[in-house]
Amino acid sequence: YKDYSNQVSVLNENSIQSFTLENNKLHIPALINNESGIFLFDTGAQSSALLDSMFLQKINKNNELKKGTKIVGANGVTIQSYNFVSSTANSGFFTSKNKIFRFIKILKQKTKYCNEVQPNNIGIIGIDFIENSELPVLLDFEKSRIEILNKDFTFQNYTKSSAKIKTLGSKIILPLVINNKKIDFLFDTGNNGGLILKNKDFKSSKQPNIEFNTLIETANGISSQKIKSYYNTDIIFNKTKKINCKISV
Repeated sequence: YKDYSNQVSVLNENSIQSFTLENNKLHIPALINNESGIFLFDTGAQSSALLDSMFLQKINKNNELKKGTKIVGANGVTIQSYNFVSSTANSGFFTSKNKIFRFIKILKQKTKYCNEVQPNNIGIIGIDFIENSELPVLLDFEKSRIEILNKDFTFQNYTKSSAKIKTLGSKIILPLVINNKKIDFLFDTGNNGGLILKNKDFKSSKQPNIEFNTLIETANGISSQKIKSYYNTDIIFNKTKKINCKISV
């Protein structure tokens, strides 16, 4: 509890951080204990994490790790996670002290589809860095940057949506209407697969355009999933109808 209460994280007002899009995922540079690395900026991640053991050795001079909660990975395997308390963690749009990162050890995994799967970033910057800020956060995909606005910023040129924030679990939820049913979606910049929903939430008499098995990779594992894709689905978002959208089930 002491470690969590000592955390300080501040968004830098009027700051700008450029990001790169790799495979439709946002990557940003960050300094952890003055060591630089590239991190996935993931609004779907409730806590920030380190994935690279070599980078952890660089920043963890005292070899201090504290056993954290166990995680059930995407492949159904229970993984022991550890907590690392950084002295400083900074990027272009935030500064922090005593910030906790979860460390998840990623093993090289062999499957019948590929020989080895390795993360393409050393860690994840999650929603825990921005969740308590009073400043607006702008994700600008036209200019490829994250911008922290000031309190006096007006939203007259923007359209509001009926999104909601779940403070328990720290999730940004966007409701969509599909087949006359309101479904809550997680706003997740770490997901590059578009609109994904569970089979129980999508009932359709139409045959899927494509049906296949694929590997789903997350920070804590890989699993094989059966995917059905529908290309011509009508979706209502924020009272605006969008036709011929693709969804995966």
